[in-house]
Amino acid sequence: MRLSYTLLIIVLVLSSSVTTYYAYQYLTKPIYCMCPAVFLNEVYNTYVYYNNKLIYHEWYFEAWPTPCCDNFPGLKPPITFNGIVNETTCIQITGITPPPGIVNYTCMIAHSGNAMIIIPTRIVAQEDRACSIERLLQRFLTYDEMGLGTLYGNTQTLITGIPIIKEFIGNNRVFLIGQEFITNTTKVSHYLIVYVSGIELKISVESIGIRTGMTQEIGTITVQYYYSTNINETNTIIIMLTPRQ
Repeated sequence: MRLSYTLLIIVLVLSSSVTTYYAYQYLTKPIYCMCPAVFLNEVYNTYVYYNNKLIYHEWYFEAWPTPCCDNFPGLKPPITFNGIVNETTCIQITGITPPPGIVNYTCMIAHSGNAMIIIPTRIVAQEDRACSIERLLQRFLTYDEMGLGTLYGNTQTLITGIPIIKEFIGNNRVFLIGQEFITNTTKVSHYLIVYVSGIELKISVESIGIRTGMTQEIGTITVQYYYSTNINETNTIIIMLTPRQ
């Protein structure tokens, strides 16, 4: 009987030792976590230029990374590009019918926060109907008016969060003075092909005289959002600071 008790005590001691060992290993081991998989076309390569000189560069990501992923800064872009759809789908979404002279077009679905923005990506038109291209682009800008308003608000958050730009703005006020699609036009046979590579916002920075109350423009901030259609290429945000000469 005494031997049985001795064996039992030995077994309990060994079991306690093993349990303590594994508990120690678990509590003291480094914490590892899985960082989210990020494709290059979900990355927004951001550049800031002052009078055409590069002064800042950063990466932004579509999805918020997990806190323990030190290699991800956790910055979210004001706009995300979600994919290109054909003309039929674009008409179903927007109700925008192409004016006479437009052969076909495609468009990109983008989002700024919860607001949707539709960007025409490729427009093919008859050579003598260049005015129809402008009309179609204007229709999209009108359709996107609410979404572009949201984009401007998120763009303000972006630029005021970058110390160099915040210093450029100072205590002055900023407001939107222009928005347009970034286009490149080529001619093929008897057709004009317009490629829309992104969208541009132009922002004015103005100071207000304390005594006079008069405003004076001290510079402009141009923000360009370029999308990528290639999974192996990043999207691009270019911000240009231009002081008044």
